[in-house]
Amino acid sequence: MKQKKIPLKRLAIVLFVFLLFGVLYYQLVWKTTRQTLEMYSEESLEDEWILMQAKAKKIKQMKQSMEKQKKEKQGIIADYNNLQNEMLELNSILKQTTAYQMDFEDPTIDDSIIRRNIHISFQTKTYDMAKEVLQSLQDSTYRCLLKNIMISSDSSDLFQTKEVGVELEITFFEGINDTARAAGLNKYVDDSATNGG
Repeated sequence: MKQKKIPLKRLAIVLFVFLLFGVLYYQLVWKTTRQTLEMYSEESLEDEWILMQAKAKKIKQMKQSMEKQKKEKQGIIADYNNLQNEMLELNSILKQTTAYQMDFEDPTIDDSIIRRNIHISFQTKTYDMAKEVLQSLQDSTYRCLLKNIMISSDSSDLFQTKEVGVELEITFFEGINDTARAAGLNKYVDDSATNGG
């Protein structure tokens, strides 16, 4: 009689293990895989791709517009140590942003011009507002050059973006005068020539 009970217990244990394995497989593998596939459906990936293309197009348009403006308008070259006026202009332009920060490099001199580099980062609520700020910087009263512009957002959806971050470097050009010659400024080194580009 004991011989019949042992195989039934083993059969019950084996069935229980298979059932447990099946439930675990369903919960951990099948269900998770289905949820992931639904989340990354072809339709949602296509929508995300379209939004990324629109974002890239908008950034390209902003850059093209700035290049066009660069050729059309050039500010005045003020004499050396025009920092106070440049700061007033930068503050008036950047006050329309939600936040901004500026880091200054020491001015450099070459044979005919002084370059004053300022690293700027700022946030706005929309791409259009970021474009407007960049355009205002480009149209500055004082001759300048915008470079190394990086634009980022908190969302891949252009229409749902709540914050756009912009980082750039602006170089103001100032004329050489007796004060500049006496200031002992560092010699300008062209980074693009030393970096092979």
